[in-house]
Amino acid sequence: MKKKLLAVFVIAGGMLALTGCGSTKVDLNKYVSIEAKGYDTIGEATYSFDYEAFNDDYGKKIKNKSKDNSAGLLSGRTSAELLIDYCVAKNLTPSKGLSNGDTVTLVWDCKDDLAEEYFDCKLNYSDIDYTVSGLKEVETFDPFDYVDVTFSGTAPDGVVAIAPDYEEKNAMQYVKFSADKSSNLENGDTVMVTASIQGSSEDFIKKYGAVLGKTKNSYTVDGLAEYIHDISEVPSDIYEKMDKQLRDDLMSDFAGWKNEDLKNMELLGNYVLSLKDGKKSSENNRVIFVYNVTAENDQSNGEFNYYWYGYFCDVVLLPDETCETDLSYYKTPGSADIIKFEGQSSYKYYGFKDIKSLYENCVVSNIDDYEYTSTVQE
Repeated sequence: MKKKLLAVFVIAGGMLALTGCGSTKVDLNKYVSIEAKGYDTIGEATYSFDYEAFNDDYGKKIKNKSKDNSAGLLSGRTSAELLIDYCVAKNLTPSKGLSNGDTVTLVWDCKDDLAEEYFDCKLNYSDIDYTVSGLKEVETFDPFDYVDVTFSGTAPDGVVAIAPDYEEKNAMQYVKFSADKSSNLENGDTVMVTASIQGSSEDFIKKYGAVLGKTKNSYTVDGLAEYIHDISEVPSDIYEKMDKQLRDDLMSDFAGWKNEDLKNMELLGNYVLSLKDGKKSSENNRVIFVYNVTAENDQSNGEFNYYWYGYFCDVVLLPDETCETDLSYYKTPGSADIIKFEGQSSYKYYGFKDIKSLYENCVVSNIDDYEYTSTVQE
């Protein structure tokens, strides 16, 4: 600072003829004002120095020690202003992140020796403490009051949807949400949703005067459709439609065969296969109807029995306890299950000679991927 001051006076003509007059006492504190603005917790304090009042009080009293006032003229400033600019420094700490009741301090850093040497002034000052007050209170709001969290799909493959209401509260456009689990959901699962401000919290407060009063909220998954696990979950009207569809299918087959008669179809019960956790398949469940079929043909020497099945897949129980499935899509025994009866080379049936063979085909062969329940009785 001293070197800078010397440079000014040298440029002005090098006229630094020192004198030995008595010092002028300058009271700096009276010209400083401090204020804090903004919101509580992020307030900012500033200070100002009243140059105009200072010049009014000291403009004629303070002289630089050159033989003329070339230094002041060259810089466009009075000697009083030069004194402040070159000999007085100050710092306000802390100045940001303030709350009501905080204390900030203006700390002086003055060059007393330069003030006396070049301006014949004695600086009088002391650190100034200021208690912060008047900052606006920061409001809080619950972002979860302005968001819809819904679940859809079929368990265990349900998904979560988070939809903020930007129209009701404009600030929501700067709030983002995330879920700790957003897919592979089942009824009864708990999903934790976290809300956070996008960008700076201080900018958010300055813009909206508020902060998030809550950042986490848990939701229990419900309302998902579920793949049934037990035949008791199938409503009776749907059960009857399934049974009728399969009976009509087999009767239609027999109607197309010559010299063969379908005498009876006895429903023995059901197997319900459900995918095990972690397993994947195009068929999430199978609802299997098992029948003991009584038939006759022109070479059978009377009636005979065999076992037949049909199943529907992806049978879903809806939240309103109704059932949903595609009754037009079902499967019955195929070519791999053809059976022949002794002495009847021209007659082949899609089915099984005994219930054990049907069970092994329908259940045991799928046991690695599916759990099952059974009501089959013979």
